Amino acid sequence: MALDKYLLLLAAFATLVVMKVMVFTSAPSSAPTAAAAAAAAASLSPIVVIDAGSSGSRAHIFHPDKSSKTGTGGGSIEPKHESLKTKPGLSSYADKPGEAGKALQPLMDFIREQIPDEEVRKTTKLVLKATA
Repeated sequence: MALDKYLLLLAAFATLVVMKVMVFTSAPSSAPTAAAAAAAAASLSPIVVIDAGSSGSRAHIFHPDKSSKTGTGGGSIEPKHESLKTKPGLSSYADKPGEAGKALQPLMDFIREQIPDEEVRKTTKLVLKATA
């Protein structure tokens, strides 16, 4: 029975994420310069990690290290980053999975505040990890 509630909660959460978070990718282009520019922009975009746990959910926004020798971040990130933790955790919504999305709204608002430029958000990678 507990497994059924967990799976239902996970399904509701996944549905919310699909509705709330859109991953934007550039369409294939015949112009190699446009593709190269899009790849360069994506390499300098922030990376957002949402850690949705049982005690609370956290959004971490990491920025590429723009001071690297290559100028494209070089795969490293700045050590300091913005983060926000909200409570309660997703397990609190086991009996009412349809309301689980409300727990993520403050995190989505925080991400929009920290990355206000819509063009940058279009190339921002978002990773969601859920453990409950």
